[in-house]
Amino acid sequence: MIAQSIQELVALARKNAAYYRDVYKDVPDHVSDLEGLPVTDLDEYWRLALEDAANVLTAPFIDGTPLRSGGSTNVPKTCHVTRGEMKLLGRLTGNAWVAAGLVVSGDRIVNLYSFGGMYGGFQLANKAIEEAPVPVVHLPLSSTHPLDQVLQEIEAFQATALISPVFHVTRLASQISQSGGRPAPSIRMILYSGESLSPSVAASWRAAFPNAVIHPCLYSSCDSSGLAVLPHATRDPEEWRIDMATDAVYAVVQEASIIELLDDNRAVIREPGVPGHVFVTSLIRKLQPVIRYPLGDMASWVDYDARTFRFLGRGSLAVKLVGTWLPMMVLKEMLAEVLGTDVVGRLQCITRYEGLQTVLLFRMALERPGNEDVVREQVDGRLRAMSASWAKARDAGGIAPLRFEWVGIDGLVFLQRSGKLKEVIDERV
Repeated sequence: MIAQSIQELVALARKNAAYYRDVYKDVPDHVSDLEGLPVTDLDEYWRLALEDAANVLTAPFIDGTPLRSGGSTNVPKTCHVTRGEMKLLGRLTGNAWVAAGLVVSGDRIVNLYSFGGMYGGFQLANKAIEEAPVPVVHLPLSSTHPLDQVLQEIEAFQATALISPVFHVTRLASQISQSGGRPAPSIRMILYSGESLSPSVAASWRAAFPNAVIHPCLYSSCDSSGLAVLPHATRDPEEWRIDMATDAVYAVVQEASIIELLDDNRAVIREPGVPGHVFVTSLIRKLQPVIRYPLGDMASWVDYDARTFRFLGRGSLAVKLVGTWLPMMVLKEMLAEVLGTDVVGRLQCITRYEGLQTVLLFRMALERPGNEDVVREQVDGRLRAMSASWAKARDAGGIAPLRFEWVGIDGLVFLQRSGKLKEVIDERV
């Protein structure tokens, strides 16, 4: 069945979409698996899509919804999804949530995704809740609703679940903490998305929502429509542990998508525990096909046969300055070691020019340490050990001494469309 779906998808894409017609010109007519296909070249794919959407579509766009990505790593991308595709994606998502125990009969779900601007998160959550195969109540408040009123609605409706990007739950928990308000005991489940969750942030949520278990709601992206969810959720808050929220394992929803992990040479990885780049093929998207599409993420298989994997972070996101490439994954690990606390969800890297020098500023939603000068020296030393180009540019004066800024969570910059933390801000443009 999967082989047939791949054959039909490739034939449709090659016949009707200019991008795939060119990419597959040397591919045999009959393709039964993905390994014989080239991977999607993102730069070329989105260049052609921006030039004319028809270059990546298999038919005119006359029925459906354009969805925009959150734009956390680049400019937002517009995806064209038919009504039938959106309904199917919502149904499969809702089914997977219920099968995993993330959503149960009688739940009253507060939807805090950002609404408007054609951002896809709110629409997908709305459709998944609507298509859930059990009776539930949807409270579509969105991220624009004032925090004090969100808390009032939670109490009025005795809401049982939150579904939201990380930042909006953090703001809600901070509102309870800073205002001296009552925790919200009716919330049994917090389903987050958009970025990784740190243990300290998870702990602050539990203080505000003491009966909640916390899980990521899904692994997906607007541009790929790949879909994976937890195999099963924790129902008893006494059995829930922070690592269930911060080190989750996902199971691919195989009716919706195929997820591959490829090494740096584009060879397929099947062995457990080996990090690889995530590539997605959507079995839902036919109008704008998604075939061997790179997400820029890293993951490793837990069980290849069961298609369960562990998300390791974004492999493509990095700070780039004066010939130096500093991956965010590496920076987070290094800063956590130096500071003695996790920095996930609390770190923002800003690059700017001051005169003839390039400045790297670490904006941290943490308390200022008493030994800030020592921290600066240790971080600079780690960067010199990691990157010869950093050391060379620092010694030559091309990169200014490191800067640190210590702020509250509201001092970080988040994307209005999606509520995602903007981890890298380039002020040099």
